[in-house]
Amino acid sequence: MASSNNYLSIFSAVGIEIEYMIVNQTTLEIMPVADKILEHFAGEITNEVDLGEIAISNELVKHVLEFKTNGPKKFSYALHLQFHETVKKINAFLQNHQAMLLPTGMHPWFDPEKGVELWSHGDKKIYSCYNRIFDCKGHGWSNLQSIHINLPFANDAEFKKLHNAIRILLPLIPSLTASSPFVEGKKSDWLDARLNFYRKNQEKIPAITGHVVPEFVTSKQHYQDVILNPLYQAIAPHDPEEILQDEWLNSRGAIARFDRMAIEIRVVDTQECPLADITYAYFIQQLLKYIVDNTDEYLINPIDSVQLKKTFIDCVSDGSNTMITDVMLLEQFKLDFPKKMQAKEFWLATAERLHKNYLPEAIYNNFIQLTQAGTLAERILQATGNEPTPATLMSTYRKLSQCLADNQIFLA
Repeated sequence: MASSNNYLSIFSAVGIEIEYMIVNQTTLEIMPVADKILEHFAGEITNEVDLGEIAISNELVKHVLEFKTNGPKKFSYALHLQFHETVKKINAFLQNHQAMLLPTGMHPWFDPEKGVELWSHGDKKIYSCYNRIFDCKGHGWSNLQSIHINLPFANDAEFKKLHNAIRILLPLIPSLTASSPFVEGKKSDWLDARLNFYRKNQEKIPAITGHVVPEFVTSKQHYQDVILNPLYQAIAPHDPEEILQDEWLNSRGAIARFDRMAIEIRVVDTQECPLADITYAYFIQQLLKYIVDNTDEYLINPIDSVQLKKTFIDCVSDGSNTMITDVMLLEQFKLDFPKKMQAKEFWLATAERLHKNYLPEAIYNNFIQLTQAGTLAERILQATGNEPTPATLMSTYRKLSQCLADNQIFLA
């Protein structure tokens, strides 16, 4: 439902983007053929192809393909079926190239130093500029697959509520959705290794990522003053042609896209299948709605981003086992929880609170099953052990690719 100014109102719709790697069917090594996929379905090499309810598009590197809702949609549980149909369509084409799609937040043994092909078609000056400044060969550029959740707002009042509700939830999300426990064949110290790379990949210009958790702001102009203008100033010496001076340069874990009046949440790792992706995305949207509907504590007593970052880093490291000890943070949800609790307990208790008025039965049941089993990173480690052989890794990630192909949850 649109507001009177023709902008979509808060929680009225969603836009979902999911990234997958393209790998060889036999070896699971990356295959840089995203351009061939897009050319096949468009009849020419292009950046994006409309496949009905879902569109596909390129990313920075040619071994990653993005799937996304074709415009904002009213959030429906059935959205996972639309994504799955498109996955099947792309996998069917990839069979001709002995390739397939691989889920999860990172490829488990890919070494970017051994060669990465950047997108080389059309207007590639943005990618070229990023590469010149940051050298986009590392894991933080070429080996991180995520789900982006785009939520609309119609005006400054809705923006203030949505942005600031997101910033108190964002630090906790990795404890729910971490799916990247391996780096170059070895168990990482981080269950969400993708986010550990993400928070560091632009350290050369710290203003771009900030503390990952965005700053408290009260309006579009305040956001411009506090976040966007400082990062434009910081990039200017490296970007004299002003190629990158746009709002998408901001790499915090959630960014305002005023060009489409939405906020894009970026801290969710790609899961094993669209069923899991959409379950988590739906839950996150509804928990944000609960916060906006039931409390204004997060607006009256905002927590500093530096303080929130501590919880974020704990969750990136420890997943559902994280002990949440920030009393002020827990109090902002107004859920009457203990002053200290394990992340898994937080999510399960929150699901019980949301069940009656905010969650459809299918979403609730899926969410409980997933959360009780642990993050996908934890489930992967249950299957592989902490020091897996290459054969064990290969076998496990084959199963994960089959989960994607069949739209089935992975349980070790």
